[in-house]
Amino acid sequence: MHVKFLPTLNNSKRKIQMYTLRHIYRKLPDRFYTMSKNFKFGLRGMSTRFRSNGEIIEVTEGDLFWTTHRNRAHLYSNGLLERGAAIGKSYLLENIDFEDGDLVVDCGANMGDLQLWFLLKDIKIKYLGIEPNPSDFQCLSRNLLPGSSCLNVALWNENGNLKFWVDTESASSSLIEPPNHTKVISIESVRIDGLENLDRIKLLKVEGEGAEPEILLGAAKLLEKIHYISVDVGPERGLEQLSTRADVSKIMSEFDYKVVLENPYHRETILFENSSHRKL
Repeated sequence: MHVKFLPTLNNSKRKIQMYTLRHIYRKLPDRFYTMSKNFKFGLRGMSTRFRSNGEIIEVTEGDLFWTTHRNRAHLYSNGLLERGAAIGKSYLLENIDFEDGDLVVDCGANMGDLQLWFLLKDIKIKYLGIEPNPSDFQCLSRNLLPGSSCLNVALWNENGNLKFWVDTESASSSLIEPPNHTKVISIESVRIDGLENLDRIKLLKVEGEGAEPEILLGAAKLLEKIHYISVDVGPERGLEQLSTRADVSKIMSEFDYKVVLENPYHRETILFENSSHRKL
């Protein structure tokens, strides 16, 4: 019994220690934080560099320039293209046969990191990033690659103005009140099927922090024109942090979408394909 238990105990202690160190590390003053990160990048022979610019961390990697928040900068600790690889894995992009010129709509775009996967794969898509959080949108608007555009609105199942609970630190801002937030703002909400120039969408990525069912219902008139939809269905809805898996699956089934794959990794995502687009 003790032989089996001790490694588990040591592993748990190690995880606690690593979490504590990361937490302290992220609280360093910006100058020391960027210096320490750049020192590590240099030791690893990486071209990635961090630079503090007010509340923004600027990330460079060769000719590539990116911006993020200090509390999200750790996502780029292995470089910008590795971040692209990770987010592509999260949303199961490897299971889609993309081509140059495909239209990709990124709902809940945050900083627009989904673009990095296409850059990594050298696929020149048309990208529309939609992000309601003003702070995240500030970064997204600076991170646009050629062929990309962005909108600062919230997607919902009706047009109007709604309360938006902002939680920039953990990227968990939502139209549905979450357990934690720093402020509440009013934001324009729109149905995605009311937006212009969205014909023949190759991929719609949906991360609504629990608002995924409403976002999909707001796309009802567009769904027949969308080939693939990758949806985060993790437990993020409301104060009780409920999963949207059942509601999302029901909506997708009603519109004749079939499951391609459920993510076997850490992020709970499902990739759906429109049955009318399936090749025989």
